[in-house]
Amino acid sequence: TAGAGACHTRRVVDRLRAFDVTLATMSRVEIFGREDELQQLGRIVAGAVAGDGRLVFLTSPTGGGKSTLIAALRERVEADELGEVEALRFVCAPSTPYGPFLELLSDLAGRDRKRIVAARAKSILTATAPLVLKAIPAFGELAAAGFTELMKSAEGGATMDAVSTQIAEALERIADEESPLLVILDEAHLIDEGSCEVVRRFVAEGVPNHLALVLSFDPQRVPDGHALRQLRSDAMLGRFGVDMKLAPLDESDVAEMMAGRWGAPPHPLLAAWVVDRCGGNAAFIV
Repeated sequence: TAGAGACHTRRVVDRLRAFDVTLATMSRVEIFGREDELQQLGRIVAGAVAGDGRLVFLTSPTGGGKSTLIAALRERVEADELGEVEALRFVCAPSTPYGPFLELLSDLAGRDRKRIVAARAKSILTATAPLVLKAIPAFGELAAAGFTELMKSAEGGATMDAVSTQIAEALERIADEESPLLVILDEAHLIDEGSCEVVRRFVAEGVPNHLALVLSFDPQRVPDGHALRQLRSDAMLGRFGVDMKLAPLDESDVAEMMAGRWGAPPHPLLAAWVVDRCGGNAAFIV
């Protein structure tokens, strides 16, 4: 039945996502067939450290290796291979306006990090983003639901334009004055309208010098008419946008992955058969 088919599809997607997350949390991230992309992302982060910010659209089908690639990049950041930069990852959800950016600023102002002192981040928020500060539970007077209602009523100047401007200015100051930032928004096909407005501001006015913002998502799951489609297209017209599409793994990548897992090279025909059966999707290979 149609209902049973839909349930089966959801279970497959959930398992693919769990696979991606499992690989991403391994103690030492192994990369197969994504070395060039890892090097490119490394150059982008190093560029942001040097003052050349970028907005990256990282795409592949679910299970295609985005989370593993991101984990490998964060591993390089933690090892200080790309310069002094703070890396933060957040998962998008459509329920809370500006959700990932509120979570990001809350995290920066709520606890000391390797290179950012929370009190200094909070001071920047107080000066540049008073509306945003209201929505951070640890400091503000509004919970997420209250902030949603505030946005609907536009009370106190909390318009989408005003809030997105304050978020962008706060991130720019923190990245310039405290530490360069690598910010990863995962499951970006679920990004809310307010967060899209922040990204749109970066597309229109330029990414802050010391910010590398990565939006990771499955393009097949972005609905028709979703703002993310236009943002991606517009970003490619300027100098700040980077479109990074992960291609399916080929036979040599699959053979290398199998050898890494099993400790010996596979039969020459096996890698070709696996690629033919799974289309080069990493989730189906292991």
